[in-house]
Amino acid sequence: MDDNWSRELTALIEMKRERTPEAVAAAEITRAATARIVLRIEAAKAMTFDGLKVKARAALWRRHGEPLPPGGLRSLAFTAGKPESSALCEA
Repeated sequence: MDDNWSRELTALIEMKRERTPEAVAAAEITRAATARIVLRIEAAKAMTFDGLKVKARAALWRRHGEPLPPGGLRSLAFTAGKPESSALCEA
């Protein structure tokens, strides 16, 4: 996953520099490749500490590398007692 994420970031930087349709297409392709890996990680059950670390990296990718807000996952999942879509659950 980290290798794909690295390629994705490189493609996104290149897209912002060049601003060409080819660069945009390359960024979309690399993002889709990382998304497929993340979906497989999210579907798998973590059985070890290393497995949990991999799942945490996948969750971090979903949040575009941003740390969780104060309150962690609970603050993402509920607002005023009303469940809402979480960035961790979106494809």
